[in-house]
Amino acid sequence: MGNQAKRYLTIIVNDHENDSNNLFKALSSIDNQIGFDLKEELQVLLLTNNKKVDKHNTITFFKNLNISFLIRDTDNYAILANEALKIVDTEWVTFMDSRDLLFADGSLLDFLNFSKNPQNNTNLFIFKYLIPIISNNQISDFSAVDYLNFPFGKYFKKSFLKNKAILFNDHLNHYLLEDFTSRAVEICQKPIWINLVNYYMGFRTPEKDILTEFIQYRLTFLEFIQKNNVDGQTYVRDLVWSIVRAFYILEDQNLVDIPSAKQDLLKLVNLVRPFNDYEKKIANEFKQQQGTHKMGFSQFEELFRGNEE
Repeated sequence: MGNQAKRYLTIIVNDHENDSNNLFKALSSIDNQIGFDLKEELQVLLLTNNKKVDKHNTITFFKNLNISFLIRDTDNYAILANEALKIVDTEWVTFMDSRDLLFADGSLLDFLNFSKNPQNNTNLFIFKYLIPIISNNQISDFSAVDYLNFPFGKYFKKSFLKNKAILFNDHLNHYLLEDFTSRAVEICQKPIWINLVNYYMGFRTPEKDILTEFIQYRLTFLEFIQKNNVDGQTYVRDLVWSIVRAFYILEDQNLVDIPSAKQDLLKLVNLVRPFNDYEKKIANEFKQQQGTHKMGFSQFEELFRGNEE
């Protein structure tokens, strides 16, 4: 990516569905960042399978940005992202989708200030943004949130990713970023979470959960953290969360009475049975996640009673 010895952060930007309008907006939101020298500190690596992407005009228009391109004939984002990580040589890296916007002009400056403060010694920063709560077509409140599938606002130290062999799972069709971030969070010694109370995220179109793909994601994630000797209580906590979340996907999609769906969920349920008090842990997790769902632990218990496999 050329000489970037002085640069500090690489933003890997995914050209989602080759949407040039969204890509322009995303790059503009980077270009509008203030308080530091974009040329000196920042590298932008654009991932796309669009062989006709206008590299010359993009570079010419965004003169303040160091933009390089990784163009490959594949729809598999994981393959592209992993190849990008191999060539990143800045200290820090983060990810953006062309549907994302750095709304606040100073959001990157906040990262630079936090990460360069010697007191904030970590391999992973997670910035929690605000998301508006809409009621009667009006904003009624804001809630500080962090979603694993929102890439921007998560900053990974490149050496940490390399040393821990954290890569995108190219066997997954969905949950790619959730899986990647989950792995990093669970094996990072002291991730730093920061509330950005003045910055807010806009809405995206909700993506519908697919049970088999969600379970595949959680199984591969759990296998990864187990191999990395993550604390056993952490493993059980994540496993229990996965089970309850998957059960509510069954409910949302009216799959509770479908035998094949039940067999999919059993892949997770059977992993928790060797642990002490697993029923109590699951029951407590149902209380945490229940929200607007009608079904709870008793329905779950009835569904899997007698299925000791």
